[in-house]
Amino acid sequence: MFSRRLLPFAKALLFFTATSLFIASSGKTATAVVPRGNRILAMDTNAYDGQSFASAAADAVAQGVTTTSIHLNWNRIESSPGVFNGPDAALWQLAIASYPGYHLNLMLTIGTLDTCQRDVPSDLATTRWNDPTMELRFQYLLNWLWLTANNAGQSGLVVAISIGSEVDVLLSTNTANLDNYSDYTAFFNSARNFLRASTTWNNVPTGVSTSFAGLSSSNAGIRSAIATLNTSADEVMYTYYPLNADFSVKDPYTAPVNDTATVVGLYPGRTIDIFEAGYQTSSANNSSNSAQQTFVSTMFGIWDAYYPIIHILRFVRQADLSLADATAFVTGSCSGGTVPGTPASPTVTPTGGTGSTTWKYYLVAVNSIGQSMPGSTGQTTAGKSTLTSSSYNHLTWTAVSGASWYDVIRSSAGGSPATTGKIGFTTSTSFDDTGLAASSYTDLTYNFEEYLRTLGLRYFDPVSGTSDKPGWTQVGIEAHARGW
Repeated sequence: MFSRRLLPFAKALLFFTATSLFIASSGKTATAVVPRGNRILAMDTNAYDGQSFASAAADAVAQGVTTTSIHLNWNRIESSPGVFNGPDAALWQLAIASYPGYHLNLMLTIGTLDTCQRDVPSDLATTRWNDPTMELRFQYLLNWLWLTANNAGQSGLVVAISIGSEVDVLLSTNTANLDNYSDYTAFFNSARNFLRASTTWNNVPTGVSTSFAGLSSSNAGIRSAIATLNTSADEVMYTYYPLNADFSVKDPYTAPVNDTATVVGLYPGRTIDIFEAGYQTSSANNSSNSAQQTFVSTMFGIWDAYYPIIHILRFVRQADLSLADATAFVTGSCSGGTVPGTPASPTVTPTGGTGSTTWKYYLVAVNSIGQSMPGSTGQTTAGKSTLTSSSYNHLTWTAVSGASWYDVIRSSAGGSPATTGKIGFTTSTSFDDTGLAASSYTDLTYNFEEYLRTLGLRYFDPVSGTSDKPGWTQVGIEAHARGW
């Protein structure tokens, strides 16, 4: 934490460093902190372990945050046709009643398409998006959401609306598919026209959240379809997590600089919302707390350099998820199934002689859906120093429900061979390490879990008496320097 006495110097130093590099990369000419103006600084205000939500909200406001987010799924609002009493309906009513007291406005995402799944009422599960019944039912939903807020005197609480979340993940350019861009564009236009004509949300920026990967896709057809979808949107909304395919992080400075320039170049003259922005801190993803801090500082510098093009910047999320919550999320699947459960540790038995060498192994169960989380480590401390076909380690384990096969990973080698990594796979529940060569191994499910778990700017479980990562402190420094 910076002392209050050093804050002015720290602000100047951190901002100057980010801005001077940003100019060199982008050609932008922001040379000083830009006052906040009408920009919206948002953050998901979840609490760390043992903290109340009221405390988490107050902490966010103290950092300069003015807005938080709420995601409501259509199928969790409308319990039956025209009846709005599902669990997310209650959540909306609670939000309307409570958020004014937290001094936070709301970015509202309505889950129609949510990344890889439809979130529509069950009777509309196979209805096309441009079907008049689908469009009319959604208008009824919008009217109920607006009326609930308006009747409570809180229609001004909502400052942005996204109809769907990362819809490009499921939408197809093939019009024969149930979920296609053409149909969804007509659906969105119908919804936006209704808001303009029939509610006081007619001035609330409304758009469709897509991923940066979709927005900037190398596939010209996808880029064009998203551009058409955004034609009637008030603002171009996208989510931004600088990731490689294995969930490792990209550079926290050069990636945001280059990627933002790409989006601005694709949408000249348009107002842009970075509807979600996050950068994980797990070492499993080749990241760190300091890398996240750099990402935060860079995003503020970008925001200034493109002023006033970028309207909203929302950081995801205030606190890390618990390990249990992150694991529960990733072990489900958009493919309609689940990955296998986590294997127990294997029993390692030296065969063909014993010694005093330590060898360690773990298992990953795999099926057509994906990989399990890594199993716990099993070991022997009585192995031979050199493994051969006649003197080897015999591994056995308990079968995992749903597993099609098991990847076997040597995690520690005390002798020869000295390599670690994947040494093979099997459909049975036993395996012999006869001195097999190891290859590098990535458990994508584990990397995904670590990515989701560590996106927060604060720890879920406070570490050494503090809940804050450097990125959290950086948000306050940058926000206060701009007048939030």
